[in-house]
This record gives sequence, structure tokens and C-alpha cells, in this order.
Amino acid sequence: MTHFKRFRRLTGTGVLLVTLFVLLGLFSYRHLRPKGESGDIHTLKAHTANVMSIGFTQDGNRVVSAGLDGIIRVWDRDREAWTRNFVGDESGVRYAVVSPSGRQILSGGYDKKVRLWDIDTEEMILELGAHGGTIYGVDISPSGEYGVSGGSNHEVIAWDLNSHEELWTYGEDRPEIGTVYSVAFSPGGDEVAIGCEDGSLRFLETQSGREIGEAISHPVAVMCVVYSRDGKYVFTSGSTNVIWMWERETRMLVREFNGHLGSIRTISVSEDGTKLISGSFDRTVRIWDVQTGEVLQVIANNEEPVYSVAFSPDGKTGYAGGYEGNIRVWDIASVSKSEKKGG
Repeated sequence: MTHFKRFRRLTGTGVLLVTLFVLLGLFSYRHLRPKGESGDIHTLKAHTANVMSIGFTQDGNRVVSAGLDGIIRVWDRDREAWTRNFVGDESGVRYAVVSPSGRQILSGGYDKKVRLWDIDTEEMILELGAHGGTIYGVDISPSGEYGVSGGSNHEVIAWDLNSHEELWTYGEDRPEIGTVYSVAFSPGGDEVAIGCEDGSLRFLETQSGREIGEAISHPVAVMCVVYSRDGKYVFTSGSTNVIWMWERETRMLVREFNGHLGSIRTISVSEDGTKLISGSFDRTVRIWDVQTGEVLQVIANNEEPVYSVAFSPDGKTGYAGGYEGNIRVWDIASVSKSEKKGG
């Protein structure tokens, strides 16, 4: 009651100031998601369902996350506040990727449509609906000219993002490959690698969709494909606890990364190419030395399976998206030894 009486005695100017602070508080609650832990590792409440992908604009200033709640969010990295909000697919966004220019987002999900978004205006530029099933993976070429998408109808479709026309379709006559879980352009933009349910890693020519060379066989479904920064190697993971590193030209296995205890649905390479980050259903995130295969760091206290991981472009910060819509953020250099050795 004391506070209420004091409030009633405020002058008109005072009431205005209080009202302003209330409005600012509501804005902060909406945009500045609470951190779950103090110290070197903290949690952002980013979505209301699984965080399926995390990416960055090239300048490193903005983070883009996509979730099964159907939302794509653009975050100010420093303030950890979301500044753009896109309703990408009400039935759930499986993946979203940022264009090299940092001005567009390509997304795909359960409603079988590929969408291209303008980050600054929050407007949808393009909607394409040629897929016959859920879209699991999308990517944009390094030039920003082309997009590619893969999904549950054993098809991969390439798009011209300038003319908005379909370039080619692969897989219509290849039902044996099953769902295409992951697609990735090579750093040079000349080919697309696809990870398939039948355990194959295949390479397609960007301009024609023609399959290049031999496929690489895995004992399980390939659910994530990532190129090394120099394009010489390809990393794959899937429904087992191993990450594979392949030489792109010879298709030879270079090394395996062992340590996880569950399937690995997400991997990413640091900008300098020296480190690999992975997230698993064993509820851990691991950072690896690419040259030796050694585990450099383990973040072992996740309370949920990990669906998405990313390095910040400067390599200083790690991000991991989980089952309940949380994104864990940590300073890689300052995480305690107990966290590094845990798990």
C-alpha cells in the first residue's frame, strides 16, 4: 500500500516517467530474453520449440535462428536482443540460412515451401512450392545467385534467386536415396553436396544438377554435411555418434571424430578452418581440433538434445540450440575446466 500511495502522489511528470519505464520494461522483456545461468555459459530463451538452425551475417553482428515454432529471428549479437521476427512456416521451420550479403534469409520447413526473406524490411521476397514433402535443408551459393533445397520426397531443387526460376531437380527418379537431410554449396560454389537417408553423400554440379563422381557411402543416414573452408574436405554426421572427414577430390576417409554417445545432427566449422563444433542427442556440445581429431572442449550440462550449433565468425563464442527452444551461449576461451572436461 505504501508504494501505491506514493505513486498516487506523483506529479504529472512523474506519472509520465513511470509509464515510460513500464513500457521500456515490457519492451525489454519481449526482446531481451532472460539468461538462464550466470558466468561463462548462459541461456537465451529464443523459441518455444526446437532450435533447428543458427547462423550469422558475415560481419558477425547479427545472429539468425530458426525453430519448430515456425519463427525465424534475427538477433543483435551484442545485446542478445531479437530485432526481426519472421513467421517462416507455422507448421515449423527446419532450416534457415543467411545470404553472403547478409541481407536475405532462405528458409524451408514442414509446409513444403522455400521462402526468401529481406532481413531489413522483414518482407517475404519469394515463395516457392515445388517440393512434395518436408524441406530439411537449404543453402545459398557463395555468390548469392542460387539457392538449393532438399527434402523428404528424395528430391533436391536448385533455384535462381534473381529470376526466381527453378534451375533443375535431382532425385525424382532416385527414390532409393530417401530423404535428403542436408544440402551444402562448396566454398567455390561449383557443386552441391547432399546427405541422404540411404547413407550416401552425393555431389551435384551447381549449373546442371548432374551427379559428379562417386557417392561416398556411410553405415547410417547422413543428416549433416559441411565443407571445410578451403573446400578440400567434407565433414558428415548422422544417426550415430561419429563424425567423418572426407577428402573431396579422392573421396577417401581422412579421419573419424569419436567421443559423442548419441546421434550427431549438427556440425559446423570455424571461420579459420581449424576447429569443428558438434551437437548431439547425448546432450553435449564438443569442439574438436580439425587436424588431430582431438576434443578441445566439452559443454556437458545441456538439459536437452542439441539440434543446432555454430561458431561466431570471430571464433570466440559458441552457440547451441536445443529441444525446448533455448540457445546456450558461451565464451570459448573462458569456459571453466570442469565444463571442458565434463560429459
